Amino acid sequence: PGGSRRSYLYSALTIPPERRTRQMRHRMERLATGGGIVRHPSSVGRGRHERAGGPHEPAPSAEFPRKPDPRSGRLCARFCRLLPALAALAGVFCLFAAGPALAQSSDSTLRALTVEVSTDGVNFTSVGIHPDFSAAGRSFSTAVQASASYTHVRVTATANHAGATLQVGKNAGGSRFPGQTPVTSGSPSGAIALADGANQVRIRVTAQDRSIQEYFVTVTRGGREGPAPPRYVKATAGSAKLTLTWTAPVHWGSFPAGGYDVDWYAGASPPTDDTDWNPATLTSSPLAATATSYEFTGTYDGHTVADGTTYQLRVRARSTNPSDSSDHLVSEWAAPQSGTPPSGSSRSSDARLSALAAGSATSSTGTFSALTLIPSSFSAATTEYTASVANDRTHVKLTPTVNETNATVK
Repeated sequence: PGGSRRSYLYSALTIPPERRTRQMRHRMERLATGGGIVRHPSSVGRGRHERAGGPHEPAPSAEFPRKPDPRSGRLCARFCRLLPALAALAGVFCLFAAGPALAQSSDSTLRALTVEVSTDGVNFTSVGIHPDFSAAGRSFSTAVQASASYTHVRVTATANHAGATLQVGKNAGGSRFPGQTPVTSGSPSGAIALADGANQVRIRVTAQDRSIQEYFVTVTRGGREGPAPPRYVKATAGSAKLTLTWTAPVHWGSFPAGGYDVDWYAGASPPTDDTDWNPATLTSSPLAATATSYEFTGTYDGHTVADGTTYQLRVRARSTNPSDSSDHLVSEWAAPQSGTPPSGSSRSSDARLSALAAGSATSSTGTFSALTLIPSSFSAATTEYTASVANDRTHVKLTPTVNETNATVK
């Protein structure tokens, strides 16, 4: 209506298809018979149109509908050709706007992990794990005493990425993920029953992009895992005294840290019988777990530390069993340190390795094949490594190389 290009375009888009088809057929027939639309000289600039044949022809009606302006049809066709391009641009815009929301994290690591044991499945006590937790580690262990009647364990795992999901369950063999139960990151899992011997708890972390990382905690019921020996033990000679220094062990074993015991022996070499060691500190009153040094001076069991005498000193880390304060777990004795006050001899404190190789075999007499350690690049500053072996491998062998030729290795 009205004869304008805009109104025709609107009507072409809104009139039902079957009616539009009839109208177009009728108008094409009128055009074919010689009719047409021309601009009347008197209507120039006013947008009015007249039929060819004069201004006295009847006004448009149902019987004589106005014929379409060919230019209007061309405009409609051009608009229709632009529709796919406009749709594509709209799709690109939507994809760009939603792009950041579509990115999915591949982080399937843990940020923290704690282990607790219980005698009734309700009240839990925290226990240490070995090695200390790190995101690079995959396998951890701890041990509890059967005499303490520990019957259940639970773990609290915290995912590094908020979008990761966690599942926890006891590995009973067979299915790859047996008995896996969804848990909330940072919240304790359900109580898991402990059997005598080794119990492996599997923690499955699934990232947003569905990549998976697994962590394992082996809880040995009936075992007794003591702390690791103190590290970097060193004796410095002084006037009628020796100062023993060390750093804390890499782990404290199954139970909380208890402290340190220091023993001494007067002689040029360590005693062959462990009972020949003399306590420098009382067993009932060990040094604090935060201690890092001890001054060996004065009189011990009637013996006075004297200049010119060579002494052997050792320090042991102790953890305390929370269920029985009289039962202490003590590490193997650290390498004893000799000292002759006041002069002594110049001794290296370099307790580092310069290289470390590993191998695995199917028997103790079999051929050991190279084993890849993680991290793969050895560094003297790195004190913990992990490795995985096939199920048929029953033995591993380590070949450490000390950085200082006079250092000893256990």
